Amino acid sequence: YLYLTVGGTLSNGGISGQTSRYGPQISNVLELDIITGKGEIATCSNDMNSDLFYAALGGLGQFGIITRARIKLELAPKRAKWLRFLYTDFSEFTRDQERLISEAGGLHFLEGSVMLDHGPPDNWRSTYYPPSDH
Repeated sequence: YLYLTVGGTLSNGGISGQTSRYGPQISNVLELDIITGKGEIATCSNDMNSDLFYAALGGLGQFGIITRARIKLELAPKRAKWLRFLYTDFSEFTRDQERLISEAGGLHFLEGSVMLDHGPPDNWRSTYYPPSDH
């Protein structure tokens, strides 16, 4: 997700393939600093200026610009396995996504994409590093 900012993603509700495990990105925010439309700097959280806090999270920038965010972090796993599956049947794709999300202790990260072009995914590029680079 190049060219995105933390404040920008929080203004849009958050981006994450980990929502099934940790909740949406905006559910992990502890505190925000926001520049309001009046040019004032406001600090807000669940307990302080909570109306502004909840309006800004997913508010598409209508309530101010998020300039600082205090967010709960989780330890990253030491290793990750990355797999790509291509589907031609949307129902099969969504069924598999729902199954993987619902498994207890399942994946740490899951995302899915829909390509409307029915041609082969010739322009998809992936970079793989040999085990010696880990």
